[in-house]
Amino acid sequence: MSCPSRWLHALGFFLAVAGPAAAAAQQAAPLRPIASIDGRQLYKAYCEQCHGREGKGDGVRAASLRKPPADLTTIAARHGGEFNREYVIEYIMGTRPGGRSAINPATGRVAFMTPEGPADMPVWGNIFRKFWPDEPKRLRFENLAKYLEKLQQK
Repeated sequence: MSCPSRWLHALGFFLAVAGPAAAAAQQAAPLRPIASIDGRQLYKAYCEQCHGREGKGDGVRAASLRKPPADLTTIAARHGGEFNREYVIEYIMGTRPGGRSAINPATGRVAFMTPEGPADMPVWGNIFRKFWPDEPKRLRFENLAKYLEKLQQK
């Protein structure tokens, strides 16, 4: 085997082994606060990994979840053609009617509990309060909901 082909073979082996390991490490990276209050940037930082770049529910973590993430481009269609921004804000915050934030006994983490059990969606209200204890979190949720409104199918 010549030197260049040996090098290419070694590179191929490295990519085959290191590629999945690097992807797994990236997926396991902890969430970090971002300084922006822009809805698009908040979506990219906190929602895109599960819901995907276009909001279709096809993010890089989607396959690892018990329940597939929702297609966020159909929120209005699933609610009679109307995008209720306040409902979306409450849903993301974990304060929507019919549930409560509590410790999920299966994971030991705070989850939004419904009558059927823990919801799959993280309680972003609790997470954002930890990230920005002294800043207005509501503005971030409003901007995120406005961004999701722009993603709705026409």
